[in-house]
Amino acid sequence: TLALWGSMDTRNSLIISAAFHKCQTLGITDVLVGDNADELFGGSYDVMMNKTYLNDPDGWKMKRDGMADLPFVTQKLAETYGITVHAPFMDREFIEWAVRECQQGDCVAYNRRIQSSFGGPFEEQPCGKLPIREAFSTVASWRRMDFIYRGSGASEGRIIEDFYETSVSDDQFITIQNDFQNYMNVRLKSKEHLYNMRIYHSVFCDIDGGARDAVNGGLVNVPTLVHPTKLRYPPGDVRGCISCGFEIGTENFCHLCDEYPAQHPHKQT
Repeated sequence: TLALWGSMDTRNSLIISAAFHKCQTLGITDVLVGDNADELFGGSYDVMMNKTYLNDPDGWKMKRDGMADLPFVTQKLAETYGITVHAPFMDREFIEWAVRECQQGDCVAYNRRIQSSFGGPFEEQPCGKLPIREAFSTVASWRRMDFIYRGSGASEGRIIEDFYETSVSDDQFITIQNDFQNYMNVRLKSKEHLYNMRIYHSVFCDIDGGARDAVNGGLVNVPTLVHPTKLRYPPGDVRGCISCGFEIGTENFCHLCDEYPAQHPHKQT
């Protein structure tokens, strides 16, 4: 469904898929989602609440405006389960309003009292998405921002991390990682990337048995890395992601391989 091997989208998508599967079993056909709220209202603590922008509202706005209309995989996942998603923060008119009217001071506070667990202690933390938090103003509105993977509880006990870490030995991973870099110009950042890449190859790449052994370790016939909809450019071609080479357009994050920034530094804009 996703046609990628990066961990950012696959991890979150595992959680969303589990939720859609549950909806399907309950007979729920329509779901309201919050896609694009973080991007519009400064909810991403690693970027939009970075103190680099503390005294630079214009720089903050430029960064926010560049993130205000990113693609999401929710629709693709929902279709797999026969579910219709409604994403109000992806509405074109709403996006234009938010970009025009909502500035840094409207969206972000660098010291707000946050309560991340019911009945738990309050802590002063940076806080984004103020318009939405204040509009709904429930107890849950003032919890800390977490990625779906963490907020769902999937990160508890390192369940997913341990699964990937034990999928292949460290020595095997280093060998395969080097092979992919040297022969296919792909940088596998982790064992999780390798696990996802094996699945990606089995679904999207037309490779024979010898080449399949290459994916599992020991390159014999180097398979061609392809994508169902994206072109792949030679290393150094500014039309492709700086890491995996697949066309990137104007996006700065590569959903295929998790590279960020994914644009070539000398690309003409």
